[in-house]
Amino acid sequence: MPTYYVVEALVYRNATVIASDISDDYPFTITVPTQSSSVLKVLSPNGGESLVSGTTQRITWSSDLDSDSLLDIYLMNNADNAILIKSGIAPKPEFFDWNILDKFLSYSYPFYKIVIVQRDRHIKDYSDNYFTISVPSSNCTIDVPPAPGYVTDCINNGGTMSNSTTDENGCVLPSTCIPKPKSVFCDTVSKSIVDSVGGCNSIDQTKYSNIYQACCTKITKEKLLSMLDSYLDDGVIGDTEKTALLTALDSYLGQ
Repeated sequence: MPTYYVVEALVYRNATVIASDISDDYPFTITVPTQSSSVLKVLSPNGGESLVSGTTQRITWSSDLDSDSLLDIYLMNNADNAILIKSGIAPKPEFFDWNILDKFLSYSYPFYKIVIVQRDRHIKDYSDNYFTISVPSSNCTIDVPPAPGYVTDCINNGGTMSNSTTDENGCVLPSTCIPKPKSVFCDTVSKSIVDSVGGCNSIDQTKYSNIYQACCTKITKEKLLSMLDSYLDDGVIGDTEKTALLTALDSYLGQ
């Protein structure tokens, strides 16, 4: 049965009522509005899942919210600390593909729930239970420092040490020795390349810069000595190297 009310106004002077009045109309009632019947339910992840950082997890829900509603999605750990995953999502379609980044992880509180909140009416729902997020184990090879003397030997032999780099998996590649490159000289192969493009006047000096320098420029004493030094790196001069060296010497003497 409803409760009925009237309003009475009293005027006091020195704690004495000197005037009063009461509602002229019939008594009125006061009703408490019923809570919104809209439904919002987190479906997944809903507890018990083992997720992995660096992967994509589809967050799903069900709702009967209006299309103009906006949803905010949070990740809440077991200390009730929440971090925003995505804001301003329409309720349809009822999913969001979440890229799980390390920034979402709380190593002190490693259990999580998804919280979805409808902004205007403050309707929200949580995962029914906690799930976990783990960091994948690394498959990278440990960067072992170079052996003693490795760097010195590399540099003394005309090489250079490469910088450490990172591959597509995020693994650090160690520094290695880049040996001194062998000079390119005008051997049979180089000559055939020059001839195939129409000679020195037609060769692409950008694409074949080393071959152009070897076959289309003057042979100098320094170049001859450089050739000899390069060919003697392994202590043996092969037949191809002998031919190139003699050809260069012949060119030098005939200039």
